[in-house]
Amino acid sequence: MEIVTNNQWRNLLNGCELTESELAEFDWVEDALSHDFIRYKGRLYSLDEFMLAPDSLSDLGWHCYCAVSAFSGIAIKISSDGYQAMPALVLS
Repeated sequence: MEIVTNNQWRNLLNGCELTESELAEFDWVEDALSHDFIRYKGRLYSLDEFMLAPDSLSDLGWHCYCAVSAFSGIAIKISSDGYQAMPALVLS
């Protein structure tokens, strides 16, 4: 497993900070205005798309994981104050 990150914290975005067209992509999220999102590599992700990281990632300090393909995904660390996240590309 390879983890690729630049170790940069990014502010989590609240739904009220998104444009109407961005919110339209998340019509499946109930009350999207009160949800948190992260922008990574040009794509917007709802934190609802992430699940708890498997042991192989959580043992390395990563909190959540979202599969992108059969061979890759995105892991994130959430800051202790809950306002920022550090994303990383995970390649298997």
